[in-house]
Amino acid sequence: MSAELITYGADRRLVLANAEVIRAPIYLDDWAQIRIGLRGAWTNVAATIAGTPRFAFGVCNGSSFGYGSSLSANVLGYRTNHDFTRTVGTIVYINPFSGGSGKFFNKVGATISDVAITGGSNGYFSADSAVRSYVGLQITRGSPNFTLQMTAAHTGTEVAIDVTDDKFTQYMEQTPLLASAGHIASNVINVPVDEVTNGVLNYFFIYWERTVQQFGFDIKHRKIS
Repeated sequence: MSAELITYGADRRLVLANAEVIRAPIYLDDWAQIRIGLRGAWTNVAATIAGTPRFAFGVCNGSSFGYGSSLSANVLGYRTNHDFTRTVGTIVYINPFSGGSGKFFNKVGATISDVAITGGSNGYFSADSAVRSYVGLQITRGSPNFTLQMTAAHTGTEVAIDVTDDKFTQYMEQTPLLASAGHIASNVINVPVDEVTNGVLNYFFIYWERTVQQFGFDIKHRKIS
């Protein structure tokens, strides 16, 4: 294994509207534990986003088929499985990273195997373009089980604090995954993955299916080991 590495992805200030991005980290499949961090905000959120909107991010095999394709070879990460409740506090925010509703998953072809997340309920994210939030996903390789853990803002006070460049880097560097006292981390969850049969996980992806409500974000990814 090469040395630990923290870097921005190829994109900054990327905006998704019914789209998916798939990017290759420079370490490809040479990792034992990685952390993917997204910093940004949803926009045009005038009401609760209903109808089970799909947002997903994590790692996949190759650059051709990510979460949004029925031809996916091997995809692992977090996906939403619930409506995003809109709350008006100091800022407008939503709850896309609720551990009790969202799922860790492995997707092979069109088949999705969801795994329930315990802990980490009420993961909030900004729906105000002037304030940027953070969500982090940490993945540890194993055989047959990978382990996944996620963190996001847990209070209306925390989600209203803009995540600056310095703070974004701090969240990516710190141990453990939990970002701050105002964030909450899920439990570490086992997810069965077969890289030998279905392909090595050497790219990462971010997927958002809606058009009216857009997701704007920056990416950082950290190879821990």
